[in-house]
Amino acid sequence: MTILFAALAGLALGSFLCLAADRYHPGLSGRRWLIRLFAPPSRCSRCRRRLKPGDLIPFYSWLRLRGRCRYCDCRIPRRLFIVETLSCALFSLLAINAPSPHALSFALLFTALLILLSLIDWRCLLLPDALTLPLLWLGLLYHLLFSQERLPAAVIGAIGGWLALWLLYWFFFIVARREGLGYGDLKLFAALGAWCGWQLLPVIATVAALSGLLLFLGGRVWKRGAGVVHQQPFGPCLSLGGWVTFFALWQKENVIFPL
Repeated sequence: MTILFAALAGLALGSFLCLAADRYHPGLSGRRWLIRLFAPPSRCSRCRRRLKPGDLIPFYSWLRLRGRCRYCDCRIPRRLFIVETLSCALFSLLAINAPSPHALSFALLFTALLILLSLIDWRCLLLPDALTLPLLWLGLLYHLLFSQERLPAAVIGAIGGWLALWLLYWFFFIVARREGLGYGDLKLFAALGAWCGWQLLPVIATVAALSGLLLFLGGRVWKRGAGVVHQQPFGPCLSLGGWVTFFALWQKENVIFPL
Protein backbone atom coordinates (compact mmCIF):
# COMPACT_ATOMS: atom_id res chain seq x y z
CA MET A 1 0.00 0.00 0.00
CA THR A 2 2.83 2.39 0.82
CA ILE A 3 4.49 1.69 -2.53
CA LEU A 4 1.24 2.38 -4.41
CA PHE A 5 0.72 5.63 -2.53
CA ALA A 6 4.28 6.72 -3.26
CA ALA A 7 3.90 5.88 -6.96
CA LEU A 8 0.68 7.89 -7.27
CA ALA A 9 2.23 10.76 -5.34
CA GLY A 10 5.19 10.68 -7.72
CA LEU A 11 2.93 10.93 -10.76
CA ALA A 12 0.95 13.83 -9.33
CA LEU A 13 3.98 15.66 -8.01
CA GLY A 14 5.91 15.15 -11.25
CA SER A 15 3.25 17.09 -13.13
CA PHE A 16 3.30 19.85 -10.50
CA LEU A 17 7.11 20.08 -10.60
CA CYS A 18 7.03 20.68 -14.36
CA LEU A 19 4.49 23.46 -13.81
CA ALA A 20 6.61 25.00 -11.04
CA ALA A 21 9.73 24.94 -13.22
CA ASP A 22 7.92 26.43 -16.22
CA ARG A 23 6.54 29.29 -14.14
CA TYR A 24 9.83 30.12 -12.48
CA HIS A 25 11.67 33.24 -13.62
CA PRO A 26 14.98 34.51 -12.20
CA GLY A 27 13.47 37.93 -11.52
CA LEU A 28 10.65 36.58 -9.37
CA SER A 29 10.75 36.63 -5.61
CA GLY A 30 9.84 33.45 -3.76
CA ARG A 31 6.43 34.89 -2.84
CA ARG A 32 5.54 35.92 -6.39
CA TRP A 33 6.68 32.57 -7.71
CA LEU A 34 4.43 30.82 -5.19
CA ILE A 35 1.46 32.92 -6.37
CA ARG A 36 2.19 32.04 -10.01
CA LEU A 37 1.97 28.34 -9.17
CA PHE A 38 -1.79 28.67 -8.64
CA ALA A 39 -2.76 31.49 -10.98
CA PRO A 40 -3.48 31.69 -13.83
CA PRO A 41 -4.95 28.23 -14.56
CA SER A 42 -3.04 25.90 -16.85
CA ARG A 43 -3.40 26.63 -20.58
CA CYS A 44 -2.03 25.30 -23.85
CA SER A 45 1.20 27.16 -24.67
CA ARG A 46 0.13 27.52 -28.31
CA CYS A 47 -3.63 28.10 -28.56
CA ARG A 48 -3.96 29.46 -24.99
CA ARG A 49 -7.14 27.46 -24.37
CA ARG A 50 -7.74 26.61 -20.72
CA LEU A 51 -7.12 22.94 -19.99
CA LYS A 52 -9.91 20.83 -18.53
CA PRO A 53 -9.40 18.84 -15.31
CA GLY A 54 -9.27 15.63 -17.35
CA ASP A 55 -6.32 17.03 -19.32
CA LEU A 56 -4.29 17.42 -16.14
CA ILE A 57 -4.42 13.82 -14.92
CA PRO A 58 -0.78 12.69 -14.83
CA PHE A 59 0.30 9.98 -17.27
CA TYR A 60 -3.29 9.02 -18.19
CA SER A 61 -4.05 12.30 -19.98
CA TRP A 62 -0.80 12.02 -21.97
CA LEU A 63 -1.72 8.53 -23.19
CA ARG A 64 -5.36 9.41 -23.85
CA LEU A 65 -4.48 12.51 -25.86
CA ARG A 66 -1.45 10.82 -27.46
CA GLY A 67 0.81 13.63 -26.31
CA ARG A 68 -1.13 16.38 -28.10
CA CYS A 69 -3.41 19.27 -27.16
CA ARG A 70 -7.10 18.39 -27.60
CA TYR A 71 -7.81 21.82 -29.15
CA CYS A 72 -4.97 22.67 -31.55
CA ASP A 73 -3.26 19.25 -31.83
CA CYS A 74 0.17 20.70 -30.97
CA ARG A 75 2.63 18.43 -29.20
CA ILE A 76 2.68 18.51 -25.41
CA PRO A 77 6.31 18.85 -24.22
CA ARG A 78 7.76 15.37 -23.82
CA ARG A 79 9.54 16.37 -20.62
CA LEU A 80 6.15 16.31 -18.83
CA PHE A 81 5.77 12.59 -19.50
CA ILE A 82 9.44 11.93 -18.67
CA VAL A 83 9.36 13.80 -15.33
CA GLU A 84 6.09 12.15 -14.27
CA THR A 85 7.49 8.71 -15.04
CA LEU A 86 10.82 9.48 -13.38
CA SER A 87 9.31 10.83 -10.17
CA CYS A 88 6.94 7.84 -10.00
CA ALA A 89 9.86 5.42 -10.35
CA LEU A 90 12.08 7.19 -7.80
CA PHE A 91 9.28 7.52 -5.25
CA SER A 92 8.47 3.82 -5.63
CA LEU A 93 12.10 2.81 -5.14
CA LEU A 94 12.29 4.79 -1.92
CA ALA A 95 9.06 3.29 -0.64
CA ILE A 96 10.17 -0.33 -1.15
CA ASN A 97 12.47 -0.41 1.90
CA ALA A 98 11.24 2.62 3.80
CA PRO A 99 12.03 2.26 7.53
CA SER A 100 9.06 4.43 8.55
CA PRO A 101 6.46 6.72 6.96
CA HIS A 102 8.08 9.72 8.63
CA ALA A 103 11.51 9.02 7.16
CA LEU A 104 9.92 8.27 3.78
CA SER A 105 8.22 11.67 3.72
CA PHE A 106 11.60 13.37 4.13
CA ALA A 107 13.15 11.21 1.40
CA LEU A 108 10.30 11.99 -1.02
CA LEU A 109 10.65 15.72 -0.34
CA PHE A 110 14.41 15.45 -0.92
CA THR A 111 13.76 13.76 -4.27
CA ALA A 112 11.12 16.29 -5.34
CA LEU A 113 13.39 19.24 -4.57
CA LEU A 114 16.24 17.71 -6.56
CA ILE A 115 13.98 17.16 -9.56
CA LEU A 116 12.67 20.73 -9.37
CA LEU A 117 16.17 22.18 -9.02
CA SER A 118 17.33 20.15 -12.03
CA LEU A 119 14.42 21.38 -14.17
CA ILE A 120 15.01 25.02 -13.24
CA ASP A 121 18.76 24.79 -13.78
CA TRP A 122 18.21 23.17 -17.16
CA ARG A 123 15.93 26.04 -18.25
CA CYS A 124 17.50 29.04 -16.53
CA LEU A 125 21.07 27.98 -15.61
CA LEU A 126 20.19 28.96 -12.05
CA LEU A 127 19.68 27.19 -8.74
CA PRO A 128 17.47 29.46 -6.58
CA ASP A 129 18.26 29.99 -2.91
CA ALA A 130 14.56 29.48 -2.17
CA LEU A 131 15.14 25.76 -2.86
CA THR A 132 18.81 25.05 -2.11
CA LEU A 133 18.83 26.55 1.38
CA PRO A 134 15.68 24.73 2.63
CA LEU A 135 17.15 21.54 1.14
CA LEU A 136 20.25 22.01 3.29
CA TRP A 137 18.29 22.61 6.51
CA LEU A 138 15.99 19.67 5.77
CA GLY A 139 19.06 17.43 5.46
CA LEU A 140 20.28 18.44 8.91
CA LEU A 141 16.79 18.03 10.36
CA TYR A 142 16.52 14.58 8.77
CA HIS A 143 19.61 13.38 10.63
CA LEU A 144 18.55 15.11 13.82
CA LEU A 145 15.29 13.13 13.81
CA PHE A 146 16.27 9.78 12.33
CA SER A 147 20.01 9.20 12.80
CA GLN A 148 21.51 11.49 15.39
CA GLU A 149 24.81 9.60 15.33
CA ARG A 150 25.33 10.89 11.77
CA LEU A 151 24.43 14.50 12.55
CA PRO A 152 28.08 15.62 13.07
CA ALA A 153 29.00 14.08 9.71
CA ALA A 154 26.07 15.92 8.13
CA VAL A 155 27.17 19.28 9.55
CA ILE A 156 30.73 18.72 8.38
CA GLY A 157 29.35 17.57 5.03
CA ALA A 158 27.47 20.83 4.57
CA ILE A 159 30.55 22.89 5.40
CA GLY A 160 32.89 20.67 3.38
CA GLY A 161 30.59 20.61 0.37
CA TRP A 162 30.49 24.39 0.23
CA LEU A 163 34.21 24.81 0.84
CA ALA A 164 35.27 22.19 -1.73
CA LEU A 165 33.36 23.77 -4.62
CA TRP A 166 34.23 27.27 -3.42
CA LEU A 167 37.94 26.43 -3.78
CA LEU A 168 37.28 24.80 -7.17
CA TYR A 169 35.32 27.86 -8.26
CA TRP A 170 38.20 30.24 -7.54
CA PHE A 171 40.85 27.87 -8.91
CA PHE A 172 39.01 27.67 -12.24
CA PHE A 173 38.36 31.42 -12.25
CA ILE A 174 42.06 32.21 -11.70
CA VAL A 175 43.21 29.75 -14.36
CA ALA A 176 40.54 30.31 -17.04
CA ARG A 177 39.54 33.90 -16.19
CA ARG A 178 35.86 32.93 -16.28
CA GLU A 179 33.34 31.23 -14.06
CA GLY A 180 33.11 27.46 -14.32
CA LEU A 181 30.53 27.04 -11.55
CA GLY A 182 27.72 29.11 -10.13
CA TYR A 183 27.18 29.82 -6.46
CA GLY A 184 23.99 27.80 -6.68
CA ASP A 185 26.11 24.72 -7.37
CA LEU A 186 28.07 25.40 -4.18
CA LYS A 187 24.89 25.61 -2.11
CA LEU A 188 23.45 22.46 -3.70
CA PHE A 189 26.64 20.51 -3.01
CA ALA A 190 26.55 21.74 0.59
CA ALA A 191 22.94 20.56 0.88
CA LEU A 192 23.89 17.13 -0.50
CA GLY A 193 26.69 16.97 2.05
CA ALA A 194 24.11 17.63 4.75
CA TRP A 195 21.97 14.74 3.53
CA CYS A 196 24.73 12.20 2.85
CA GLY A 197 27.59 13.21 5.19
CA TRP A 198 31.10 14.41 4.43
CA GLN A 199 32.43 10.87 3.84
CA LEU A 200 30.32 10.51 0.68
CA LEU A 201 31.10 13.89 -0.87
CA PRO A 202 33.81 12.34 -3.14
CA VAL A 203 31.28 9.77 -4.37
CA ILE A 204 28.73 12.49 -5.17
CA ALA A 205 31.37 14.56 -6.95
CA THR A 206 32.57 11.57 -8.99
CA VAL A 207 29.08 10.59 -10.16
CA ALA A 208 28.29 14.24 -10.95
CA ALA A 209 31.53 14.72 -12.91
CA LEU A 210 31.02 11.53 -14.93
CA SER A 211 27.40 12.37 -15.73
CA GLY A 212 28.45 15.91 -16.67
CA LEU A 213 31.08 14.52 -19.03
CA LEU A 214 28.53 12.19 -20.63
CA LEU A 215 26.11 15.10 -20.98
CA PHE A 216 28.80 17.20 -22.66
CA LEU A 217 29.81 14.42 -25.06
CA GLY A 218 26.18 13.64 -25.80
CA GLY A 219 25.59 17.30 -26.64
CA ARG A 220 28.53 17.31 -29.04
CA VAL A 221 27.29 14.20 -30.81
CA TRP A 222 23.74 15.55 -30.97
CA LYS A 223 24.94 18.86 -32.43
CA ARG A 224 27.68 17.17 -34.48
CA GLY A 225 30.44 19.17 -32.85
CA ALA A 226 28.73 22.53 -33.13
CA GLY A 227 28.61 24.84 -30.16
CA VAL A 228 31.39 23.14 -28.22
CA VAL A 229 31.88 26.18 -26.00
CA HIS A 230 28.58 26.75 -24.22
CA GLN A 231 27.17 26.87 -20.73
CA GLN A 232 26.08 23.53 -19.37
CA PRO A 233 23.95 23.14 -16.24
CA PHE A 234 25.74 21.22 -13.50
CA GLY A 235 22.79 21.13 -11.11
CA PRO A 236 21.18 18.04 -12.72
CA CYS A 237 24.51 16.21 -12.50
CA LEU A 238 24.93 17.07 -8.82
CA SER A 239 21.33 16.06 -8.19
CA LEU A 240 21.91 12.70 -9.85
CA GLY A 241 25.05 12.08 -7.82
CA GLY A 242 23.33 13.14 -4.60
CA TRP A 243 20.22 11.03 -5.13
CA VAL A 244 22.12 7.88 -6.13
CA THR A 245 24.39 8.24 -3.10
CA PHE A 246 21.49 8.91 -0.73
CA PHE A 247 19.55 5.95 -2.11
CA ALA A 248 22.53 3.64 -1.56
CA LEU A 249 22.80 4.97 2.01
CA TRP A 250 19.04 4.62 2.43
CA GLN A 251 19.24 0.93 1.52
CA LYS A 252 22.23 0.29 3.76
CA GLU A 253 21.10 1.96 6.96
CA ASN A 254 18.08 0.95 8.99
CA VAL A 255 17.05 4.29 10.42
CA ILE A 256 14.05 4.25 12.73
CA PHE A 257 11.99 7.27 13.67
CA PRO A 258 12.36 7.87 17.42
CA LEU A 259 8.81 7.74 18.72
